[in-house]
Amino acid sequence: MAYNVLAVLQSAVWAAHELQHDEIELSSYCFADEIRAHYAGMIMAVIPTAWKPYDRMSAARLAEVLLQIALHAYPNRLLKFIRM
Repeated sequence: MAYNVLAVLQSAVWAAHELQHDEIELSSYCFADEIRAHYAGMIMAVIPTAWKPYDRMSAARLAEVLLQIALHAYPNRLLKFIRM
């Protein structure tokens, strides 16, 4: 299930920034690391009731919101590094 969430977030960044798969490759590891780095602080800073509106959103509305949020991501910080 976590992989599916990661895939949805990556797809949102791809779509929001209109990236082409042959131009740039995003790293699942970098996405997971960014989530790990911010999760604990976000859970402490955001009250649980603030998440309730997301529970009631339709899939289409949630997709719109994810695209809006994804615009704030920096794809260059999420690049896959190719080992030589």
